[in-house]
Amino acid sequence: MLPLETGQMNRPNEKGFTLIELMVVLVVLAVILKFATMSLNNNDQRRLASQLSVFKSLMQETCQTALFQNRLYGIAAEEGGMRVLTFAPMSRPKTEGSDNRAGPTRFEWRPVENSFVAWLFKPDNIQSTQPLDGPFTFEQPGWRCWPQGLVDQGAVTFRAQGRTQVLEWDVQGNFFEPNASS
Repeated sequence: MLPLETGQMNRPNEKGFTLIELMVVLVVLAVILKFATMSLNNNDQRRLASQLSVFKSLMQETCQTALFQNRLYGIAAEEGGMRVLTFAPMSRPKTEGSDNRAGPTRFEWRPVENSFVAWLFKPDNIQSTQPLDGPFTFEQPGWRCWPQGLVDQGAVTFRAQGRTQVLEWDVQGNFFEPNASS
């Protein structure tokens, strides 16, 4: 009897995958990677929006505190985040036999306790109209909130995964986002 050669697919000694099987696996992996990438990008966008919201809230709260307490406050942009400062009288050591009331009261910038807020994304660009020298200036870039309800005009730029978000404000503390790009 002659062996059947046509239509017979019995190949017990051959091992491996067919081209179809490999293509199906590649398509499944591509779909999984696409969803994972979309999820990560959305997460960065949410974190960027959260950073802007935290920045706005800190600025508004600091300026309201300056207005209600009738005291000069500032927000300093530091390496790891933002810190609220207050312009307060310097503490003088008491010495015996001397008149501690002599001379004008000196003021200094002091950090407000528990006021440090870490960056989620470190800003690429910080713009401040704060002068570089003068009696009410602090060393870091930042913004001052005045007791009259005004704030130093400024802007901050954040960047995450190719998305840039610029937040600007005027001297009355009105915020606007001039160019949100993706």
